Amino acid sequence: MENLYIKTTLQTPEVSFNTSGELSIKGVSIPENTHAFFGEAMEWLKEFDFHLPEKVTLDLDFEYLNTASNRSIVEIVRLISRYKEKRISVQVNWIYEVEDEDARELGEDIEFCVDIKFNYVPKAS
Repeated sequence: MENLYIKTTLQTPEVSFNTSGELSIKGVSIPENTHAFFGEAMEWLKEFDFHLPEKVTLDLDFEYLNTASNRSIVEIVRLISRYKEKRISVQVNWIYEVEDEDARELGEDIEFCVDIKFNYVPKAS
């Protein structure tokens, strides 16, 4: 299985999924077709289910996330949370600007929709 890397654009985030279990999505997410953009990442995660390391860490660090992207991120986190059934350690880090309470609340809203506890990691502006 190969690593997945999707370069950031003005409308899409950087996606970096490594077979080592280090997963990251960061940047702006306002693609015209959210399912088309995140589809490759979701397929990768389904295949990754057969090649899991002992630990999986997902870092989510968004400057902006539209509503359609929110739904896709919920789907991605749900896919990753299923790894726990195989006794894999799963960690999700929601990284946000320390002064941006709306960003933290968005993470809390997404966390509420999934079966995994988030770590909230503030970063200085």
